[in-house]
Amino acid sequence: MDALRNKVIGIETAILRANLPLTLDNIKDKLNDRESSNILINLINKFDMELRKNIANGQYSESIYLKYQQSDKHIRTYLKSLGKNDITMDNVNSSFIKSYFDYLLTCMQNNSAIMIMSKLKRIINYGLSFNYITSDPIVNISFHMEKTETDYLTEAEVNRIALLDIEDKELNKIRDVFVFRELLIKYIFISL
Repeated sequence: MDALRNKVIGIETAILRANLPLTLDNIKDKLNDRESSNILINLINKFDMELRKNIANGQYSESIYLKYQQSDKHIRTYLKSLGKNDITMDNVNSSFIKSYFDYLLTCMQNNSAIMIMSKLKRIINYGLSFNYITSDPIVNISFHMEKTETDYLTEAEVNRIALLDIEDKELNKIRDVFVFRELLIKYIFISL
């Protein structure tokens, strides 16, 4: 019995040193050498493994995976800003979601933050489908994309780019394609 108590105390110490949430489930999982499924980062890692399988099967492209990796990086950075390495799914509530969105708005524009939130929403839906989460913390929160104005180059700017003397053959081809595209867009816009 003393050996078990010492093991539990050691696990408790390790969890606290790792700055992880100290819950009974976490202690039981560590005691049984299992990864806890009710931790946000573990859920993200499971989703990540599933996404990699789908990429290998050809269902998704590698660029999708990279976007989720970027989203994962933002979540980890946010948790570190809170002084945590991870958070239990019980604490992933609407208050956490709103403060995470506010954090994203400090380092990016509204529409970019919404795209990151859509990735988190998909991960939460994945957790809901496997009963890692009991309720959806994003269900009553709405995000609105802002309409963006597209700035077009003036004719003088396009001409200046077209007349640039570029020595690199690849960059020269890229410039030619770019100028052609700009002129085509301008022609289509005028035709309408």
